[in-house]
Amino acid sequence: MKNFRFGLTRTVSLLILFLTVSSLSVNAQAKHNTSTMKDCCMMKDGKMMVMKDGKTMPMEKDMVMKNGTTCMTNGECMMKDGSKMMMKNGDCMDMNGKMCTDKVKKTSMMKDCCMMKDGKMMVMKDGKTMPMEKDMVMKNGTTCMTNGECIMKDGSKMMMKNGDCMEMSGKMCTDKMKKMKKTKTTKKMAAMDYSCPMHPEITSDKPSKCTKCGMDLTKRK
Repeated sequence: MKNFRFGLTRTVSLLILFLTVSSLSVNAQAKHNTSTMKDCCMMKDGKMMVMKDGKTMPMEKDMVMKNGTTCMTNGECMMKDGSKMMMKNGDCMDMNGKMCTDKVKKTSMMKDCCMMKDGKMMVMKDGKTMPMEKDMVMKNGTTCMTNGECIMKDGSKMMMKNGDCMEMSGKMCTDKMKKMKKTKTTKKMAAMDYSCPMHPEITSDKPSKCTKCGMDLTKRK
């Protein structure tokens, strides 16, 4: 009988010890998971949320991060230099003002450039976009003006439209420059196809008559 009681007591003690160790392990794991989750603010389902000590709650007031960035309740973030960005679903900013998502990687891959956006010239520098306040001279000699007009080194001009972007090297980020050069070359070659034998300066891209003498334009050899 004594042996039975001793065995039962020992079994209960071991069971209590096991449950205690398991509980401590779960609590430690929970604390570890919480500590690995940085305090941050994020855009979730169209609403700004704050994560503090592993708990998520609605963002009720604007927050100023350590680097001077102000994150607002509507998701707009204003950097210390005055540039702005709008957070989208899934975007997250830690208390240092750094983006927690892959957005910062994508931004860092963007080259410095000037661009036309919503009818205004903007400058992108180190991934941050700000209004273009003065004319800029690119490495190839192209001058890009605040009104969107670009003057090339050879004197030719072009007007940037919404979505157009020019790198600091002077190269267009879009296909517009290639299309523009191709169009100019094609038109120039086409215009030289037919000319007047008496008035060589009169040219056309198709058979027609000279506007000066009325002679048929002939194809150039």
